[in-house]
Amino acid sequence: MPAFFDSEVSRLTTLGVKLVKTTRVSDKSDSLEITIPNWKRELALFRKVNLNVPALAGKYQITKEFSDSLNTTRYVLPEGMNGTVELRISENAKGNIQRLECRIVETSTLTTHTEYWTYIPDSGYAYAGSDRIRGISSNTYFISGRFVVPK
Repeated sequence: MPAFFDSEVSRLTTLGVKLVKTTRVSDKSDSLEITIPNWKRELALFRKVNLNVPALAGKYQITKEFSDSLNTTRYVLPEGMNGTVELRISENAKGNIQRLECRIVETSTLTTHTEYWTYIPDSGYAYAGSDRIRGISSNTYFISGRFVVPK
């Protein structure tokens, strides 16, 4: 994943892409168009996906789905495990990534943190998450970014 997002950082910077960013925390929402001064920082969240954790070696179930337009590889950890519990990589016939989807879960005796994100090159991204403290409260949030390429 880091190599893919390194190339995305370079591509988005070169194109001068702006971002329409929308955030929602609980019931409050805000949206604005911004110029991103540092795409590496903006995409850092997506770069942290790592399937090569030694403790998880051999644990992922890998399946492939084929359609007329996309080939999707899906990596899934068994239920109840922590980390990147699901990753889907969809590529076109030329092997270019068309869509990435990820679910990350970190559970402890007191809390559960869950992240879901989707990244679509030339379109944008969506990121949703929740933090739950057992028996007390939960917090949800959503961030989306739509790419705006200058003409």
